[in-house]
Parts: sequence; C-alpha cells; structure tokens
Amino acid sequence: MSYLTNIKLKPIASYNFELNARIFTGGDPQISGYDKGRFWQVINVNNILILIIVKSSGTVEEPELSITLKSDSKLADEDLKLAENIIISMFNLDFDLKKFYEYMKNDGVMSKLIQQLRGLDSRTTPTVFESLVSSIIEQQISLRASQSIERHMIKDYGDRTSS
Repeated sequence: MSYLTNIKLKPIASYNFELNARIFTGGDPQISGYDKGRFWQVINVNNILILIIVKSSGTVEEPELSITLKSDSKLADEDLKLAENIIISMFNLDFDLKKFYEYMKNDGVMSKLIQQLRGLDSRTTPTVFESLVSSIIEQQISLRASQSIERHMIKDYGDRTSS
C-alpha cells in the first residue's frame, strides 16, 4: 500500500523551479527526472524511501512548490519534517539572491546573464555521501559519461523501492 502526503513550500523569491529542476536531470528517469513541469527523485529519511514529486504552483517572483511524498508506510511527523528539510536543502529554497542581483545589476555581462537565469539556485544532493560520489564521478571527460557511471552505480548499489 502506498501513502501519499502533500505539502507546499515557499522558496525565497526570485526562484525559477524549471531552471532548478532541469539543470541536472539528464540521467536515468528511474533515479530522478524532470518532465512536463514535474521533478521526481527518491530520498531516504530515517531508512524510509520516499518518492518526492515536485511541481511549481507559483511564479518566479512569487514561488510556491507543491510536493507529493509517496511512501510504503505512513510518515511520522518527524519523518515528514526531515523530508521537508531535505527538499529545502536540495533545491536551496532558503537561499536569497537579492544582494547578488543588486551587486551585479550594473555589470554589463552579469546583468544580461541574470536576466536569462533569474531564479536559478543550483540543486544539491540530499546527502554528503551522494555529494562526494557525484563530485568524483563528474570529473569525467563529459557530462554524459558521468551520468552513465552514476546511473550504473545507483542501479547496482542503491536502495530499492517497491513502487
């Protein structure tokens, strides 16, 4: 039996969910992905595997994320709070770029880039171990090669879900 929990989170503006979700999701869709406005990934919270499905229900200047948590067991309040904190960290939802934008507004090159990439806060990994492994793998010659290696490692050594 699957349990669904829905939550809403409000990132600090400016926040562009599409840019943030798409930036590193070119790998295997069984691991994580972004398609048709929805990002998905499995996270581990207190040894409970949770599929998170995130979509934007706001705008870049008034961002809001609608998140569905799917698990095999009912989530305790503590697990729900930890999952929420992992998502906030993964998507840098509490990172404020206002001072950066203000500082760079008169720079000819940076101001043009900021207009194109406004609201981009690069996603992070949910755990230190995943960050270390990704950092080593991503030193490969190409992004495609690193994604292939990462996909094989996750499939061979990652946790399995029943979903």
